[in-house]
Amino acid sequence: MVIQGLHFVRGGKVLEGENLIFDDLMFSEEPIAIQGPDNVTIRNSSVVDVVRDSPQGSKWVPHVDRASGMFIRETDGLLIEGMLYDHNGWEEDYRYDLSAKGGQPPSMFSHNLYLQNTTSDVTVRDSIFMQGASYGLQVRGGGFIEDNVFIDNNAALTFLGGDYRGEGPIGNYTLLADNVVTSAGYKTAAEGQGALGW
Repeated sequence: MVIQGLHFVRGGKVLEGENLIFDDLMFSEEPIAIQGPDNVTIRNSSVVDVVRDSPQGSKWVPHVDRASGMFIRETDGLLIEGMLYDHNGWEEDYRYDLSAKGGQPPSMFSHNLYLQNTTSDVTVRDSIFMQGASYGLQVRGGGFIEDNVFIDNNAALTFLGGDYRGEGPIGNYTLLADNVVTSAGYKTAAEGQGALGW
């Protein structure tokens, strides 16, 4: 199935299927989640300004109120290319003290693109990751990461496994080649901000 030439302003979820192509799309305001389908291609699209409108309580709580531009898990065979991920997981008017009077503050739990450790056969190439609340790109399952640019994220990228439900380390080796990291981000908050300029 091919989904092409649309603008999604309220996010979305893809929970099953295989052999999916997302091309020439724009995602904004709310996150997109892909959880379960295999053989997915996402290309020539943008994910920008994805944030939560308000906290779930009386103030922003970093883990509870997290938002990533795109979250992908339980997917085997993933190609991401020619993408723009910009300014996801935080708003300019956030308050350092995490007050609900401001927009969503940056936290270590909000990223431009978050690939869970249950992804495999991953390629991310020819994309731009900029101004992420924390990581521009978090690749917890490992992958082939080539020819990307990381600009003004609090932390550029990470690739690591993890202990998934007590099953021990999960993930694949990563090949990181020909990427550019520049202009560190220094978005700070009273708690939960994570790395700065990393």
